[in-house]
Amino acid sequence: MEVKCLNNTVDDYNLFSKISQDKISREKFNELVDLFKIFLLEENGKSIGYAVIAVLPSFAEIEEFYIIPSARGLGKGSYLFNKIETIISSMGIKEFRLFCVNNASIFWEKMGFTFNTKSLCTYIKKIP
Repeated sequence: MEVKCLNNTVDDYNLFSKISQDKISREKFNELVDLFKIFLLEENGKSIGYAVIAVLPSFAEIEEFYIIPSARGLGKGSYLFNKIETIISSMGIKEFRLFCVNNASIFWEKMGFTFNTKSLCTYIKKIP
């Protein structure tokens, strides 16, 4: 498996548009790449997941995290998150935040997130 950080290129747009849940224009993709880090998970040359991360001065927020249904439950999401965590940690960021739907909370708790009732952010993970 390979995790790529996408850039503002036609090739990266084409890769992302094949897997994105929301079909977006090239212009919208350019805006996303300018504002967020987009990570693409590939296996055997096929895109099987992605994540959109907002990197702020004191934390990173997971905006979107998606694994195709046929790859779920096989450790692919854990692999993607662990690679992203390593990259974000190397940038000096010490905390992840995210909002999630109930059916995803088990996954995020396995990744080390804890429910936070003291802020608007649902889940937080401190990065060691």
